[in-house]
Amino acid sequence: MKKIVVIVLLCLVGFVYAKDIKADFPENSSLLEIADQTKIPVKKITEYLDVPNQTDFEVTLKDLNVSPAQLQKALQDYQENEGSFYGGIVLVGMSIVFVALIVVGACIGSLRHLTKKRTPLMKSVKSSIGKITAPVDHISSNAIVAVITAMYLHEAEVEEQNRLHLTWSRSQLSLWRASNVFENRYNEKGRGNK
Repeated sequence: MKKIVVIVLLCLVGFVYAKDIKADFPENSSLLEIADQTKIPVKKITEYLDVPNQTDFEVTLKDLNVSPAQLQKALQDYQENEGSFYGGIVLVGMSIVFVALIVVGACIGSLRHLTKKRTPLMKSVKSSIGKITAPVDHISSNAIVAVITAMYLHEAEVEEQNRLHLTWSRSQLSLWRASNVFENRYNEKGRGNK
C-alpha cells in the first residue's frame, strides 16, 4: 500500500512539472490577461518578450508588435527556466537562515565571556590544623597565625560543647522496658504466683 501511495505521489509531481503552457491568445489580449491565465508574473512575460521598460501592462500584443508565435516562444522559455527561479529563491532563503543561525550562535557563545567572573589568584598554606586557602594579597604570616588560632579555638569550643552535652543530657528511659527490669511487688499476686 505504501509503495502505491509513493508511486501516485511521484506521478502527481511529474504531472505538475510536466505541464505545458499552450494557449492561443488573441492579438487584442493585454499582458495582464496573459499573466492571469498563465500564472506567470507580468514582469517575467515582458522580460521574455524583450519589451523595453514596459510600465503599462494593459497594452495589447498588437500594440507591442508581438505575434502569437513570439508569445508562445516566450512562455516556453519561461517554463524551461522556471526551476532555476524557484531554486534561486530557495537558495537565497536558506543561506539567509543559515547565516542568521551562525551569527546568533556566535553571539550566544560570546555571552559567557561577558559574565565570566575573574577569580583572584589563590594561595594555599598547609598547617597542623588543616589547609588554608586565601587570595594572594591577603596571606601574610599574621593572617596565617590568626586563621590557625581561630580554627583551634573553634574545634576546642565544639569539643567542650560535646562534653557538656554528654554530662548534662540523660538517655531516654522507656517505662515499658523498665517494668521488666524493676521488681513489681504489687502485681506479683495477680500474675498467677501464689
